[in-house]
Amino acid sequence: MSVKFFRRAHNLVWVAYFALFMVSPLDYKVQWDTLGLVIALLLLGNFAFVFGYNLTTAASQDGKMGSFHRDIASETLFKFIGITSLTYFGLVAFKYISLFSAMELDFSFAAFSKLRMILDTPDFVKGSTGTGVIASIFSGFPLLAMPFLFRYRNRLNKLQRALLLVIFIVYLASTFATGGRNGALFTVLIFLVAIKVTSFVLPVTIKFLTGRVRVAIGVAGIVLLGVFAKIFIDRAVLTSGSVEEYVTYFSETHHSNLKPYARNWLSDPDVVGYYFPAMLFHEYIVHSLKEFEIIIQNQPASSPYFGAYNFYPFCLFFNKVGFDFLTIDQIQREIPNPGRYTTLFGGLYLDFGKSGLFCFVAILYFLTGFMLRSFLVSGSFVSLAWFLYLYVAIVLSPIYSVLGMAIYPGLLVAIIAVQSLFFLSGTVRRRNPVAVPGYL
Repeated sequence: MSVKFFRRAHNLVWVAYFALFMVSPLDYKVQWDTLGLVIALLLLGNFAFVFGYNLTTAASQDGKMGSFHRDIASETLFKFIGITSLTYFGLVAFKYISLFSAMELDFSFAAFSKLRMILDTPDFVKGSTGTGVIASIFSGFPLLAMPFLFRYRNRLNKLQRALLLVIFIVYLASTFATGGRNGALFTVLIFLVAIKVTSFVLPVTIKFLTGRVRVAIGVAGIVLLGVFAKIFIDRAVLTSGSVEEYVTYFSETHHSNLKPYARNWLSDPDVVGYYFPAMLFHEYIVHSLKEFEIIIQNQPASSPYFGAYNFYPFCLFFNKVGFDFLTIDQIQREIPNPGRYTTLFGGLYLDFGKSGLFCFVAILYFLTGFMLRSFLVSGSFVSLAWFLYLYVAIVLSPIYSVLGMAIYPGLLVAIIAVQSLFFLSGTVRRRNPVAVPGYL
């Protein structure tokens, strides 16, 4: 399969998003100017992706990259990922045991959902515990276990492969236990994209996808959707007392009316239990385009925030050690509809304005294409990690900016840490670049 798969997959996600938006359960309406702006940004992004992808080839032909590849021994990197992952699990366990004890919660699924709602309050958004801040910094290291497994699979023994799988499973379970739908989604996407991209360089990855593994992935996907549905129902009951009362609350608190088909299905007692979580999931995905328009039409007085919105966890961390950056709760007090998703473009607009939005999108897509080809040419694990980080961000761009969400800030820290290890390592070995055809 051609590497065009990655660009096409991203574009198909946007096509699917627009289709879902048209049949949204709420009567959302956006102006043609907003649609034109989004399409212009997507065209710019596609061009920048292709340009970055082909530029890597030109650099390789000039001998500027590909002749030498800086790498560290897989054993060293394996130990580094293992130690940092265990550190993260220890911090998370300490954090949540302390929270459950302080709030007198039992260890049940409903209790985890209730805790998640408590953690969304302003006090916790600001990061009231130092342990939580440190845990968020380490949260990206377990994510590197999967791309590392696929990249170095032929160098690892059975025990090492098993340990990496355990890290992945425990990490995914921890995101579910804390109600982190986004963290679970990012984890699964990085897992799937890692399989696909490494299969271009390492055919052994294809062999890994046996029938049993594919069935397991399918079952995991169904379970994932079931868990999300349970979270939606639990939150509705905790918020309003029952699903029926939450539907009334939902209709009254949104600025758009429910469409007739959604209203009919929600009033049918035989259907509401199934359609209610599907409706929330549908609206959860598609409301971002309307919110992007609202952001543009109601630009906050203090914006652009120059990174304080998308990268607020880092501002939070620096504030803990004595700096005075603008905090996310201050930003949320002045932006319209805080807590709602605004697409990747909305988040970048808040941080950099319209001109900066175009510049950042061009750079983001350029680097995505550049890192993809860089990995295919050199086999660099760092290039693979950067590609996964960037590509998942643009794949999810119709819904939200993942750059400051869930485990994504931690993933950035993890990649920078590994990049530093690569530079500090004295292991430099000559590699023959893989011949990769041009991409037009």
